[in-house]
Amino acid sequence: MRLVRTAGRYLRGAIFGTLFSAALAEGEARSFVDAYTARFGAAPDAFAAYAHDAFMLIRRGVLGGRITRTDMTSYLPTTTGASTLGASGGLGTTRHPSRALRLVTLSGETFTPIR
Repeated sequence: MRLVRTAGRYLRGAIFGTLFSAALAEGEARSFVDAYTARFGAAPDAFAAYAHDAFMLIRRGVLGGRITRTDMTSYLPTTTGASTLGASGGLGTTRHPSRALRLVTLSGETFTPIR
């Protein structure tokens, strides 16, 4: 990453917010990163992860019998805490992401999650 190469030593220990990081992916997210990279020849960005999350939330709703716009509109705010690749964690009652972002810190030349 260019930022780390040019200013890394000045940023060590700094805290950053990220929506998605292919480099930090674990579990289901790691499987997604590997499959995406194999198919497209590059690691996915936050937009790819969020597109996947949106599809999966809608898919879960449809598989649960919610096929009308009204049903889906009622369902989506209940997805708080859903397993998502990006930071959102599903949608809250206001239809905004449950979590805005994940926090990471720069350790040496790599970003590590703050848990």
